[in-house]
This record gives sequence, C-alpha cells and structure tokens, in this order.
Amino acid sequence: IKIEPSEALRELIIQQLNAPADGIDGAPRKTEDPDLGEGEAGRQVFGADDREQVKNTKTYPFSAIGYLEAKSPKTGSFGSCSATLIGPRTVLTAAHCLYSHEDKDWLSDYLFVPGLNGSTADDAPFGAFGFESAYVLQGFIDNYQGYYGSVLLWDLGIVTLKQDVGTNLGWLGYANYEDLGDFTANLVGYPGDKPMGTMWKANCEVHAENIAPEYFQYDCDTFPGSSGSSVYAYDNKAKQRIITGVNVAESPDANTAVRLNAANVQWINSLYK
Repeated sequence: IKIEPSEALRELIIQQLNAPADGIDGAPRKTEDPDLGEGEAGRQVFGADDREQVKNTKTYPFSAIGYLEAKSPKTGSFGSCSATLIGPRTVLTAAHCLYSHEDKDWLSDYLFVPGLNGSTADDAPFGAFGFESAYVLQGFIDNYQGYYGSVLLWDLGIVTLKQDVGTNLGWLGYANYEDLGDFTANLVGYPGDKPMGTMWKANCEVHAENIAPEYFQYDCDTFPGSSGSSVYAYDNKAKQRIITGVNVAESPDANTAVRLNAANVQWINSLYK
C-alpha cells in the first residue's frame, strides 16, 4: 500500500536532511538492557563474535521480537528478516524485507513468528501470524538508482497483522531523541549464519560522531537475516526499551541503522494499530 506523505511530513523530512548531527558531550549514556540475559553483504562481525543465543524466547522483551518470512514473486523462494512488535498489530522492520528492487515488486506471503526458537513448528511458542497490509517509505521505491545505497536512508517498513498479537506478548516503545548522543545499542534478531530460526542478541556502543539525522552506525555484530532488527536503548529513567533505529545494512567498516527521527516517527504513528 502506498500513501503520499502529508505536507507536515514533507517539511519534517526537509528539516531532517538539512539538520546537523545531534550529539551530547560528556560520558556515554548507558542504555544497555539490564535484562538482556535469559528472560545483503558478507558476515560483519567485528573482532570476536560476542553474540549470544536467546534460549528462553517466551519472556519479554524476546516475545515481542520475531522472525519475518516473505516470498519472492519472481523466483518463488522465501527469504527471512527480523522484526519487532511496536503495537497490538504493528510490526516494524526494514523496507527491503517487504519490497524487492530486483523483482521491481512487493514480496508476498509475509508471515511473522514471534519468539521463534528453532526450525520446526514446535519451536514457535506463540504461533505464526499473517498480515493485513504492508507499507514502506515511498522514497525507498522512488529514489532507487540501481544500487541499494541510493535508498538506504528510506529502508523502513511496517507490517500490520490480521490479529492483535501485542496485547498478549507485549511490544517495544519507539521515539525520536533529538539529543541522541552516545548510547548503548541492543540488537536482537535472527542472523542467517546461526542455526535456522534461532534468536541471538548483541550490544555495542554507538558514538555521537557516528550519528547523523537519518542514520547511525555501530559495530554490533550482525549478518543478513538480522536486517529489520530494532536497535533499541534501555531508558533507565522510564525503565523501558525504546527503539531508536532499525538495522538495515552491513559493511566492512560499520553496520548501519535507519534512525527513527521526527519524520520517520510521524510516518510510523500514521500507520500505528
């Protein structure tokens, strides 16, 4: 489904593109999730692989994080990404998990499996859920110039599920932090270099000099399949997990998330269910 942006959203986008990168002086903001224990390109692992498997996926926040599957209309093959519940029926992921520039078409048969913990039906503790609608930022389609980097900044997607899943499983909050500076990023998803359907977690520091208005970069270990994973901070004051970006790309120098700036948050709010 395509929706034209409102005038307010257009103005926000222009402001964001012209704004300087935000940062905070002083000590890093510690936003590592204290309960993160049990409770594309080639592999991009920086130094030792410090990802850890989440073995109890039935507990929050892992119950709100899931495996997202979609089918290519051109080849009929299935691919996978990671995704996160941000509302009763709203799932946040990357646009390239929903739309294929290679196929010049939407993918199909989106299926969201929260808390998946293996490759069999018995490993889906909450079941699997079909979609009602899917959305990507219009710029992800219109600005494509034959290579992924031309649309990286618009690589955000939303899936609306047919059923209310979040009320029982929970969801993560999301926000635009205009003063986003040094913080500890938490990333949970389904990397393709690990056993199929297993959930893995990692965290790393994000530094202010690597934060731009539209994206930020970090050295959290990822692999294709982790695309669409929410990058979130733990807000110590509110005792909440707040998504600040979505993991979308790997490179030898750094991995990248699209930032949830004011324009992107307004777009998400307009689709929230």
